[in-house]
Amino acid sequence: MNRNLPFPVTAPGKNGLCLLSIFALFFVVWSASAQVSYVTPTGGTTTQDGTSWATAYAGTSLQTLLATSPTGTTVLVGQGTYKPTATTDRTQSFTIASGVQVYGGYDPGTGNRTTNPSSTTLSGDIDNNNTLDNGNSYHVVRFYSASSQTRLDGVVITGGRANGTDSDNWGGGILNLELGGQPTAPTIASCTFMLNSAGAHGGAMYNQGVQPGSNTVITDCHFESNTSDQRGGGIFNSRGADPNNPICIRQCTFLKNQALVGGAIYNHSEGGTNKPRIERCTFRLNTASVAGAGMYNNGIGGNCSPVIIACSFTKNQVTGYFSNRTGAAAIHNNGASGNASPVITNCSSIGNTSVGEGGTLFGDAQNGGTSILTLTNCSFSKNSGSSGNGVVYLDCGGTSNQVGQVHFTNCILYDNGENPISSFYGSYFSNHSLIDASTSAALTDPSNLTTATSPFVDADNENLQLVACSLPVNAGTNTATELTGITTDLAGNPRFVNTVDIGAYEFQGVTITGQPVSASTVCIGSAVSVPVSASGIGSLTFQWFRDGNSLGASQTTAALSLTHVQAGDGGSYQLVITSACNSLTTNAFSLSVNSGAAPSLSLNPSVSLPIWQNTANVTVNITGCPGGAATWKGSDASSGTGTVINVPTSAVASIIYSATCTGGICPSAPGTLTVSISSSAVTGSFDGFIYGADCSTFRGWAWDRNKPNTPVSVDILDGATVVATLLADVFRQDLLTAGKGNGKHAFSWSIPQSLKDGLAHSLSARVSGSGFILKDSPKSLVCQGSSSPANKAPVPPSPSILIAPLAAQVNVPFSSTLVAFTDPEGQPLTYALSGLPDGLSINTTSRVISGTPTVAGTFVLAYSASDGVLTNSVSFPLTVNPASTTTVTGNFEGFLDKVECGTIRGWVWDRNKPNTPLTVEFYHTLTKEVFGSTVANIYREDLKTAGKGNGAHAYSFTVPDGLKDGVQRPIMARVLGSTYDLKGGPKVLTCFAPAPARLSAETAEGLQVTVLGNPVSDQLQVEIRGAEGQPLQLKLTDASGRLVSQRQIDGAVALEQQTIFVGQQPAGLLLLRVNSGIKTMSLKILKQ
Repeated sequence: MNRNLPFPVTAPGKNGLCLLSIFALFFVVWSASAQVSYVTPTGGTTTQDGTSWATAYAGTSLQTLLATSPTGTTVLVGQGTYKPTATTDRTQSFTIASGVQVYGGYDPGTGNRTTNPSSTTLSGDIDNNNTLDNGNSYHVVRFYSASSQTRLDGVVITGGRANGTDSDNWGGGILNLELGGQPTAPTIASCTFMLNSAGAHGGAMYNQGVQPGSNTVITDCHFESNTSDQRGGGIFNSRGADPNNPICIRQCTFLKNQALVGGAIYNHSEGGTNKPRIERCTFRLNTASVAGAGMYNNGIGGNCSPVIIACSFTKNQVTGYFSNRTGAAAIHNNGASGNASPVITNCSSIGNTSVGEGGTLFGDAQNGGTSILTLTNCSFSKNSGSSGNGVVYLDCGGTSNQVGQVHFTNCILYDNGENPISSFYGSYFSNHSLIDASTSAALTDPSNLTTATSPFVDADNENLQLVACSLPVNAGTNTATELTGITTDLAGNPRFVNTVDIGAYEFQGVTITGQPVSASTVCIGSAVSVPVSASGIGSLTFQWFRDGNSLGASQTTAALSLTHVQAGDGGSYQLVITSACNSLTTNAFSLSVNSGAAPSLSLNPSVSLPIWQNTANVTVNITGCPGGAATWKGSDASSGTGTVINVPTSAVASIIYSATCTGGICPSAPGTLTVSISSSAVTGSFDGFIYGADCSTFRGWAWDRNKPNTPVSVDILDGATVVATLLADVFRQDLLTAGKGNGKHAFSWSIPQSLKDGLAHSLSARVSGSGFILKDSPKSLVCQGSSSPANKAPVPPSPSILIAPLAAQVNVPFSSTLVAFTDPEGQPLTYALSGLPDGLSINTTSRVISGTPTVAGTFVLAYSASDGVLTNSVSFPLTVNPASTTTVTGNFEGFLDKVECGTIRGWVWDRNKPNTPLTVEFYHTLTKEVFGSTVANIYREDLKTAGKGNGAHAYSFTVPDGLKDGVQRPIMARVLGSTYDLKGGPKVLTCFAPAPARLSAETAEGLQVTVLGNPVSDQLQVEIRGAEGQPLQLKLTDASGRLVSQRQIDGAVALEQQTIFVGQQPAGLLLLRVNSGIKTMSLKILKQ
């Protein structure tokens, strides 16, 4: 179990500094092995074992618990009042054993804690009359040789009346004594001492410190209305050893405390050395009858020289004399026969009064003593003493070599009487200080200033902040020794703003509260904003500089703001902030602007120049981009990504292309290229077609209607490169019959060996010198060189290589199956497909194109088959439509008929467009994940008979392998781009990856027969699955039962492919029966 303690603590460290103690860090969290006890005034209701708030010890047990708990115990005390005894025994106190931690201020109901003032009170009012009298305990709390692990935190201590004998005459609130020669060093934190008194020393607290290590820490405490009949109404510190580990008093308030001497604090040297460190404390309205209403430092026979930093002394008062002697109201230093030399930095004194000399400070160096007062960056105003001596008095009387001095550095003395600095044989020195003009003292150093005007904002109301632009601003010296390690002024603001100011407060004309970032690297065209935050008195102005040069009126706010940065904007930027009195310059902000090298744009080397109108396959290549990442745009409003630009040539134009690399840290500078499309050098009314292309010849016709009997020359192009020119002068009867002049306009170009290289070639033809491209161009071929005459190349499917025309859409999953080639020798074939757009790929085994296209356009694909020796190919277009931005509408009707692990089948049509096929998209009903799409254009006689247009509206979608994972999915179908869902859905699809085939009769149960394309024209292609290793019989008959074709297969392969030629068969209905010996399947075929 871990619990968080409320506060860290401070402890003295080397060189007299108060540092965060290791112990405090250790005790921020305590482990389950440490003992924690809980106490409330009444204790637990049924159990009081102290293990929780519900079972807390009763308050009557607190005294015993604190005194007897072992080291390491933590005691949590709930809100309420606790007294050390229920009797009237004044010797009874809360004695806290060494190493015990006590925390007060808890609300037992919530466990929340409040401190300073706390809700937990330790009271010495044991006679219960609410009066500080002789019936109260001598001490409320006692420590005896407490280790530095001992802590009292968050309680109110009141009602202690130490008016007994010996030590019972000291420390009404806390008596902190060494015992048996052992040091005592507890931490007292966030406590309030109120209405405690002592007959001799320390009304609120007495600290003994004769032994090394007795360095008590007092932090964040409040002392109010405590009294002592003699010394130290608030605290009496008796310390005579170990000056490098002093008593530390930090961030405490002393209000209305009273004593004969040392109204708030009395520091005693005990004949040794006492150098307490007192930081950020407030002394206000404290009273001493004789001397030192704020503080009395007694160095008689020893050395008592405290370090006092950032403390304020306000309206403290010395009211009388003792044996004709009196002293200072703020700090009295008695170094007679000893040494009392305080070091005072960043302090203020206002409105302190004494009936004697030294309204603020007194240095007593009589009888061979020493009292050297070192004051740095202190402010004095409206202090008063006898004879107008409001600031300091030095007494160096006697017959020995006594030393009495006061040193002012960076100090302000204004309105403290006509004789603020006075001495009896003492010396005073000042530099870089401001003293009102009526004072002639200490002005020998030329760095001193005088003024007849108050430098303070409102001294009458205790505000000693500096007036804007007054003399003390930036007039001090930064090299003052006592400023080493000082970072803030009395108000906690930065101590050094340019040159340090004179006085306790630094004028915050301009303070940079947020510096700019040190550096940034951005891309060309970026926007840059660099904020700076600053505060100050009055209005501030801002001016940005780059490399030392002003940016003028465009940059005059606290934030640098640059838009569309260019390389020339890089450099070092600084902001100068100016107030009415001073200016500051920020740290530098370094801006680097990156731009990659411009890419290179060039025409594909295969492009022949000039580029005539309608030239096919003209492309621009983009090189020099890391990873091939590039974006481009053309002056014709075209744009895209990638490293290839397809140039449109349908119109005469001059297109400027600009490309930028995007794969680096920043986009590059643009590269450009101008592509000119020229008008035809030859004109005419041309017409022509490509009607055949294979690995033997490239065939077509062309003519000029204006010159019907004159043959024209034709360029053969591979891509955009002219590879041959020939005359189209071969006679064809069909051309003559069709009225194409004399019919002598055909050509046949033999495919050269140079193109039989196994690579894809895109062949087209145009009328030479013109931009007229023959229709049905281009044709894509993949051919290999000749081989043995005994082997024939694979035969491409006819009339179509597709089960359905290829049409896809950007960002929509797509799937389609290509029809198989036929090998005349029955050899196995391997397939390839080139030209697919990004996002699509082909499974060359199943011939299924799948994926999600990312680029729109029409792509000519080269589909090839090889028997290992010869290759043949055909080409066909794939159209990828742009991503849908509008909803497709129509008068739709359709059904999702079958959802099986092989295919998903059904039909759909648009009544408004009865002969136009639709694309169907398949998706998950719940997650809306899209699985793919296909075109519904398969002919079905039943659809034709039912009046569904031309009947070509059925679809068959091959289930992707990714869905064959055993996961159950509800499948729905809809018209792509619309909100219309096909009827009959959803249907559940649950498929598993196919198991290895088994050589048994069971395989027949999986017999599947697929006809690729129905209706058919010249040939019937059949795929048979689920009969591996089994004999098959295929029988094709016409509607009358007459045998058309029959085949016997002794042992089928996993995917059995058969092609039956039916070109001579008349149109009509055919019936295919496939028999595995176990199962027979019949399919109807429509012959066109």
